[in-house]
Amino acid sequence: MEKTKVCCVFNYNPLYRLPIYSRMAKELDCDFFFGDTVFQKIRSFDADELPGFQGFIKARRTKFKGFIWHSGIKRIFSRKYSHYIITGDSYAFVNWILLLYAVLTRKKVFLWTHGLHAPVTGRIHRLFERLFYTIPYGIFLYGEYALPYMKEIGCKEERLYVIHNSLDTDVIDTIYSRTVESSIYRDYFGNDNPVLLYIGRIQKRKRLDLLLQAMAILKEQGIAMNLVVIGNPEDDDSLPTQVDALHLENAVWFYGACYEESKNAELIYNADVCVCPSEIGLTCIHVLSYGLPVVTNDDFYNQMPEYEAIIPDVTGSFFKVGDAEDLSQHIVKWINLDSEGREILRTKAREHIHKEWSVDYQISIIREALNK
Repeated sequence: MEKTKVCCVFNYNPLYRLPIYSRMAKELDCDFFFGDTVFQKIRSFDADELPGFQGFIKARRTKFKGFIWHSGIKRIFSRKYSHYIITGDSYAFVNWILLLYAVLTRKKVFLWTHGLHAPVTGRIHRLFERLFYTIPYGIFLYGEYALPYMKEIGCKEERLYVIHNSLDTDVIDTIYSRTVESSIYRDYFGNDNPVLLYIGRIQKRKRLDLLLQAMAILKEQGIAMNLVVIGNPEDDDSLPTQVDALHLENAVWFYGACYEESKNAELIYNADVCVCPSEIGLTCIHVLSYGLPVVTNDDFYNQMPEYEAIIPDVTGSFFKVGDAEDLSQHIVKWINLDSEGREILRTKAREHIHKEWSVDYQISIIREALNK
């Protein structure tokens, strides 16, 4: 392969992306520029820790609704770069400028994006999206769901790469190798009932009320279980009141946020099933990496791409969106696994994560694209 110099221009430096960016810096000779904000609260990593970090570009909102301008972008235009990998946000002016620059200088630009999740209607909107997505040399997509919609507006199939998402695979593997069954839930709840787990942001849109309703339904059927909720409330502090109203006060543990991965590993490993009634996101990759089955809703249009990591009826399942009764039946399926079935599931879940949702997988996809 001819030596390439890659310039990465991303809208932010989220903490979970440090492992893949570090591998890119090490193996692909990348320089990195990051936007200094995405106007919401997201944990970031110290960019100075990343080899190849060149600096921040300052983001600000414009008078055009939804559009973002970045200042300090002059440094990213250089003859030393043969390839660009950029956040695939069509509302960032810097991305349009980079695409125009690539056309004029014959440089190869790759978008890293969710892509389209529905057919594009309206002539102006369709022209806007078609221009943005067909100019780049290639597009890295988080999931398979977007493929038909991208091809429908004219993207060439051979230029579409499903790159998925990942967490710190190496760190998780190391912790997993020394994680064993513990009595953490027996000690807290004082019983051996099956344990449901939710880990992530506690928000109204996550519909944890459905999970509590499903538990109440099963309790009426004589099926008792416990729930541990890992995370801090953001816009929903009503859950304890709902727990009391459903008489589940002895069955729910509001653990709070936990940023110690070895402790998260113990909590995940010793649970029976992870339930996320709304969009699942990176929680899916997190828990499957420890071999925990996942139940989430079947509204794939509004799901995050990580739902595709679930192998239906093998490592998890999808309940009818908004239906607590249906959710309760999916929960029963996974808490009734025997020890042999649990170990088979754990093996298959981890194998699938390593195969398609790991840093190794992502770096192989990027390398393949740059080689073309």
